[in-house]
Amino acid sequence: MHPALTVTRTAFEILVGIFFMFAVAAYWIFERDKAIGLVQSLVPRESRRVTRGHVDLIDQKLGAFVRGELILIVFVTVVLSLSFWAIGLPYVLLIGTSAESLEIVPVIGPLVAGALAVGVGFTQSWHLALVAGAIVVALRHIEDYPRRPEGARARVGLSRSSSSSR
Repeated sequence: MHPALTVTRTAFEILVGIFFMFAVAAYWIFERDKAIGLVQSLVPRESRRVTRGHVDLIDQKLGAFVRGELILIVFVTVVLSLSFWAIGLPYVLLIGTSAESLEIVPVIGPLVAGALAVGVGFTQSWHLALVAGAIVVALRHIEDYPRRPEGARARVGLSRSSSSSR
């Protein structure tokens, strides 16, 4: 009984965390100016303009990062779906949609999407599973190593010197 309660509690905590994330995002979208006004009222009058500039800069950088991640998620989903279709993997739309949904979770999501593709490949043959796994690994290497850090840095507007000095 104890493991079932632990799993249920963990699942509930995850759902609450997801709900909280969406609630904060909605609040920021609809009540942004009021929230900034509250922050500005907490700082001395001579620092309010600088504070507003910092908040606007954070908002721009965070928005650019989120837009870039969404573009990357769509790109990965399309490439995986087309690749899986080309090798004859069944349930391409289901796997592609799952890959898109799981790509949001940074490290674990792509691994689970790859495991799903390999698992579906095993239903046909081990050759198909091997090729599906190779496609996922190749795309992960292309995405993670040479492109992702540079692309994120460019989308957010950071120079190489400012990111390497931290």
